[in-house]
Amino acid sequence: MIIIGAGFGELSVVEYAREYGKKCLVIEASLRAGL
Repeated sequence: MIIIGAGFGELSVVEYAREYGKKCLVIEASLRAGL
């Protein structure tokens, strides 16, 4: 669901990094919960 390039121009680097960081945190939390 992560699309790089298609709408990247609409987001600033900070906003993109923030959203990417949120996804990483969610994935990490899910992995920890699974373990």
